[in-house]
Amino acid sequence: MQRLAVLDRDRAKPVVKAAWRIVVSAGLLLAGVAAAPMASAQATPVAAAPATASARVPLRTHPDGLEWPTADWQTGPLAADVDATGFAAVVEAGFQASANIGQTRALLVIHRGRLVYERYADGFGPNTRQVSWSVAKSITHAALGRAVERGEIKDINTAPPGPWAQTDARAAISWDQWMQMVDGLSYVEIGAKSIVNDASRMMFGQGRRNAVGWFSGQPLAETPGQVWNYSTGGV
Repeated sequence: MQRLAVLDRDRAKPVVKAAWRIVVSAGLLLAGVAAAPMASAQATPVAAAPATASARVPLRTHPDGLEWPTADWQTGPLAADVDATGFAAVVEAGFQASANIGQTRALLVIHRGRLVYERYADGFGPNTRQVSWSVAKSITHAALGRAVERGEIKDINTAPPGPWAQTDARAAISWDQWMQMVDGLSYVEIGAKSIVNDASRMMFGQGRRNAVGWFSGQPLAETPGQVWNYSTGGV
């Protein structure tokens, strides 16, 4: 798999290679990978609700004529009703670097399971490894779910292996609490007043050479399971 962010169904291991793409089977989605400035919106911590299980929803039968990616995407033309001139203008504007939208490195359009358009900035291509950003959160959740299904994780309310001593309260944070972002560690991302926040410190500052080590060094600010706090460090 050369250009996909996928989950290996047999091994439940995330495989992330090159430019990630978001798939929408019922329409067109322009997914540019851009290095845009981080948002600085204020956020108020939210009390966490207890996790509840729900019945599985049966999967729909895969429609005839809708491709499913295997070794790579099947390719096809843009839909006949797409305004080719307008589409080209939007694409060109997206690849013009600016202070407002940053830099677009890759654009891929998937329509009904087929790759109908693909373009890369100079110096980038289908085999270029790129940061997945928060797409990795979805991959992590899917991998955890598969591990539970396979019986490799018996109880999501137990704590995963971690870097802390068993006497450390952080060692008791459960799989479920990590996945729900109610771990309680001191970490400010969405609610920060500038881009100099804990996410940028972890990825580009003090933690750039060891993000796990940096994040695991953060103290508890809340009782685990009590307060929701968006965290790139935890998931």
